[in-house]
Order: sequence, then C-alpha cells, then structure tokens
Amino acid sequence: MRPSQPTIMNRISLLLAACIFAAASPMATATVSVKDSPFNATGNGVTDDTAAIQAAFDYALSLGGDTVLIPSGTYRVSAVLAIGSSTHVVGSGKGDTVIRPVGAAQGGFGGRTVNGVATAGGVLEMVAADNASVENLTVDLRTNSTLCNGIAMIPSNTTTGTPCTKCRVQNCHVLGFPTHQYLIWNLRAQHTRILNNYCDGGVTQQNTASGQEGIETFGGYDVLIQGNTLENIGEAGINVGSIPDAANSECVGVDALANYIEGCGIGIHLGTTANPVTQCKVCENVIISPWTQGIDAEMSRGASMTDLLISGNSLSKGQGIFLNGGNDTSGIVGATVTNNVIDDAVPIGGAIYAAFVKNVEFSGNKVNRSATQAVYLAYCDHVRVHENTFTTMQNQGLYAYSVTTLSIKGNNFKDYGGAGGRNYPGILLSSVAEAVVAQNAFEAALESNAVYLDSACNEGRIVGNSLLYTPAVYNPPMVNWGTNPNMASFTTANGATSVTISNTLAIKGSRVNVTQTGGAAKTWTISRTAGSFTVTFSSPAAGGESYLYEIVQ
Repeated sequence: MRPSQPTIMNRISLLLAACIFAAASPMATATVSVKDSPFNATGNGVTDDTAAIQAAFDYALSLGGDTVLIPSGTYRVSAVLAIGSSTHVVGSGKGDTVIRPVGAAQGGFGGRTVNGVATAGGVLEMVAADNASVENLTVDLRTNSTLCNGIAMIPSNTTTGTPCTKCRVQNCHVLGFPTHQYLIWNLRAQHTRILNNYCDGGVTQQNTASGQEGIETFGGYDVLIQGNTLENIGEAGINVGSIPDAANSECVGVDALANYIEGCGIGIHLGTTANPVTQCKVCENVIISPWTQGIDAEMSRGASMTDLLISGNSLSKGQGIFLNGGNDTSGIVGATVTNNVIDDAVPIGGAIYAAFVKNVEFSGNKVNRSATQAVYLAYCDHVRVHENTFTTMQNQGLYAYSVTTLSIKGNNFKDYGGAGGRNYPGILLSSVAEAVVAQNAFEAALESNAVYLDSACNEGRIVGNSLLYTPAVYNPPMVNWGTNPNMASFTTANGATSVTISNTLAIKGSRVNVTQTGGAAKTWTISRTAGSFTVTFSSPAAGGESYLYEIVQ
C-alpha cells in the first residue's frame, strides 16, 4: 500500500494544476468511434480488431485530425497501431478500455510500415506526429507476454527522421512483463507531455538484465514527465538517455516532476554514452525501495551532463542520490541537489554519492539513517556542501577523496561513526585541496574526531565549528595533518628565540593567532611575510614548550 504523503500529494496537486499543455491545439469537435460503421471493431477480446482500429485512425488523419473514441471493451490486436498528426485517441478509462496485443503463442505481434518506413515502436505509436495524443485506456502487454513496447512517440526514422511534436500520453495504464520493453517510450520527440499514467512492469525482484523501463525518453526537447505512478519495473522507473553515437538525440529540458516510483531497479536514471543531457529537472518525486539508486545521473566518459536540478524528492530504502561523471570531471558540470529527504539508505556508497563532478552544490538535504556515509565524494572539483542535516550514519557523516575546492559549511552532523565501534569521524578528508570546514555542528554516536584531514590534504581550513558533546583528550575534535593547514601545533627547541612557519595561507589580509598549550609561560610577537609567519619570543625557550596556531582569513 502507498504510504500517506500529505505534503507530497499537496505539491503534486499544485503541480498538476499548473501543467496545462498550452501548446496543444484543441481537439476537433467531431469524433470517430472504432465500433461505428464502417470500422466495426468488436472489443470482445477474441476477434482481431487491428484492421478496424487502424482504419479509424487513418480516417481521422484524412480529415486533418479528429478524436477517435475506443469505447469500453477488450481489443485484441496483432500489429502496431499507428497514430498520425492531430489525431487524439481516447478510451473510456483505465481498465475499461483495454488494448491487448497478441504474443508469440498467438502467432506473434507484427510491425507496420508508415510512409515507407517499417516501424515497431509500440502497440500504440505516434509516428512523426504533430499534436497527437493517447489517453484514458489500458495497454496490456502482460497477458500474452507481448514482445513490444506499450505507447510510443517515435520519429519517421530512428536517428534522422522527423520527430513527434506536441504529443501527449495521459491517464493511461500500461502492464508489462519481465522483458526488454519500454512501457511508455518517447524517442527524440519535442514538447512532449507524459502525465498521470500508471505503469506496472510485473517484476517483483531485482533483474538488471531485463532491459525494462517504465517511462523512457531517448533524446528530446521540452519533455515533461509528471504525476505518473511506476511500480515493479526491471530497470528504471523513468529513464532519460540518448541513442549512442546518433545525431539529434540529445536531451534538453527533460523534467521528471511529482512522480511516485516504487519497487524498481532504479527510481530515476539520467545518463548517456555520447550526446549531451542538459537543463533537466528531477523534482518532488517519491521513490520507495529501489533495488539500487533512487536517483542516478551517470555518464560514460566523453559524454556530458550540465545544469541538472535535483530538488524536493523523498527517497527511502535505496542508495539515495548517485552522480557519476564517468571518470572525467567534465562529465557532470553544474548540478544542484537541494531539499531532498533520504531515509534508510542501504550500504552501497553514501546516501549521496558524487564522483567526477564539477561545480555541484548539495544544500538543505536531510539524510536520516545511512548504512555508510551521508555524503561520499571522490575526484570532484568545486563542491559545496551547505546547510544539510545528517543523522545516524554508520560510517562518517561526510567522506571526500581527491577533491579540489571543497566547502563544507553550516551542516549538522549527528550520531555518526558508530559502526563496529570504529569511531569514524564526522568529516574525513583525504587528498583534498583547498577545503573549508566551517560553522558545522557535531554530535557523535561514539567518541571520535569531529573533523579529520589527513596528511595528503593541502590548504585545509577548519573554522568556527561547534561541538554538541564534550570531547575526550585522546580524540581531539579537530585534526588537520595536511600541508599548509589553517590550524596546527608546534614545539620549541632549547634556546630557540623564534620559530618560522611556512604556510601558503599566511597571505596578505590574514591574521595569525598563537596560543601556548604547554611548558614554561612565554610572551611573544608575530610577524608575517607572504607565505610564512614568525613567532619571536621575549626570552630563549627552555625547550619543549608547545603552541597552537590558527590562520584566520
């Protein structure tokens, strides 16, 4: 049963009310029924109604467009049904009007030739159509195990032909079975709307080889996927990608908004092997119990994804949010991940995982219970992790490796580091350059470091963080072993009158504070030059005096 989601459902209602497809032309006032003469479809589930339904579609096209009614009934079909421009196919409702294609046991399902091109894109397919639609019916691929897609919007030729424009699939129900199929398929179409549909793939356990997608858009401009329910899909509930090495299959402005996805291989997947994906939004979706990632943006090396927004999603019992630029930091450039809630993330990377990404911000997110980290970063450039709340992590709150220019500010880390009694720190940075860790709050599950920068870090700054617990002496809360840290310690040798510290953070405009932590009390003065500072004592050191310094920018 779907859990109660009052906040999400209110958002969905508001979004749906706002998504009127203004670009679509009004339906023609005249209508054609497939059961009327001369078409005479039966809808009895036994007679092959393929020819009758196609004749009605062709007749509507000959009029320059019309509404074709498919009344209540079960319609047996044996080949693709092609829909032309300005043709609007309307059933009596999901489960009331059922299109049931035959399968292999009934002789196999056939394709169709449209404008001289053989096609088999779906049981119902709009081919190079402008302003066409399918709504209020069911396509049942499951009963006869039909090897075909459900409802499709396809071009006149896969890679170079004229695409569909201003087409719509709305209030439809598509039943699949475990095979390579797309229940609703958009191929390179532009200004497309896929709204309020229900897709059930019939897959009840993880099957990464199934090739089944709930809603797939391969290429396309201005595609809205909104208010749909997708369940039991072998791979992605929603898949956004492109045809490998094919021109005209980039994805621009493909938005997945306010969908409900449960029990799929991946909740929402965005990725490509060649053509770019840009200006896409994944917002206000509810994703429950994916077998792997909830939201997965993953590129092959050499492909690119830019201007990605992931916002306001609710994810539970999966990996969470996964970004992978494909071994190249130019793979994903410019992403904002904000105001998402992730509950009960499974132990496959962090609840939020990012590798090979650039110019990415994670802000306002909440992670509640992660079997590993809340955030895992690797091989990234210019990353901001700001104002998030991370609660109950078995490992670190945040782990980063080989990241350049990392800002971690204003986050709340609570109940981290308790797995196996290993005392993981709240933040662990390794081989990170130019990190700022500032104004964060820490409350550990077990006594551990709040922040730990290893010796491979460079120019790491730890500033103004808060501890919501009393640290033990043997676990100092802030540790920075990197080169050129903003805070570190030093000791004096016997007879020393001064100590010079080389540090690239000691630049014009910075301030150096020194505090004595042990040994005979001394007084001193501080002088600074570019890249270093000198502490000069009022009298020679006895040796062994210890000090802590902090460079404040």
